[in-house]
Amino acid sequence: MPGQWSRSRFWLCHFLHSRHEREPVPWDRGLTVNPALAAELLKWLKRRRTADTRIAWFLGLAVREDADDPAYIQALRLMFKERQHHDGLYGRLEAHLGAVAGSTVSQMGRPGGGRIRDFIRACLGPRFALSLLVLDHLMELAVLRICEQFSADPALRGVAAGVGSELNAHIALSSERLTWLYADFNFIRRNLRRLRLRLMCAAMLIMTRWRYRRLIRTALPSTWPFLTDTFRRFNRLLEQIVPYHRHTLRAVLLRQRQHPYDPHQFVP
Repeated sequence: MPGQWSRSRFWLCHFLHSRHEREPVPWDRGLTVNPALAAELLKWLKRRRTADTRIAWFLGLAVREDADDPAYIQALRLMFKERQHHDGLYGRLEAHLGAVAGSTVSQMGRPGGGRIRDFIRACLGPRFALSLLVLDHLMELAVLRICEQFSADPALRGVAAGVGSELNAHIALSSERLTWLYADFNFIRRNLRRLRLRLMCAAMLIMTRWRYRRLIRTALPSTWPFLTDTFRRFNRLLEQIVPYHRHTLRAVLLRQRQHPYDPHQFVP
């Protein structure tokens, strides 16, 4: 139908099914986290649990802007439900690490400056808001990888693996959507978007590296793998979101339209 994204129904089906495939977290296996790492993880969890208001804001925007694509709106609602589930896991992980759990997503107030951020996002448009969402999830995924790969605690590894798997799908949905939204741009505008996305990623990566430098240093022998691996992953996303060659973009859009239910269409 005109105005409907060809991948909307695939992502709706994906989120309806994905909640039934979650692996249980082994909470009863005991706490084996390094005390220094646990202390830094608690700081990250507290900040993470009060940071993710972008999906709720973007969902409200989609309800207004994409009313003729109900499958896409419902997919975003289910994605927000998954973020609520992640928040619950983070809260239980806080308790597992010996901290007092904060408020849940359903009770969570908007962080300070929320109205200013909403005004900026509204001025810069849905593509900018969706770009921020992709990069924010990419930074979160980078920290979760550290938890999964460099910790022996079963519960921490279970939460990192479960949330990371679902975040991969969130990044894939948002990235595919951005490819479609950028499709009408000419060569100059596409190159400007590539530059803006690179600058945004570099700024967020530097901020994440500085804000959680103690966590990264505690878990990793060097911070360079964190920086290089995250930026390498971003570059792969960038080449799919805003392909440099026009024929590559056409091939991606044709694949979306001709094979809308292909589960391996976009690998973040």
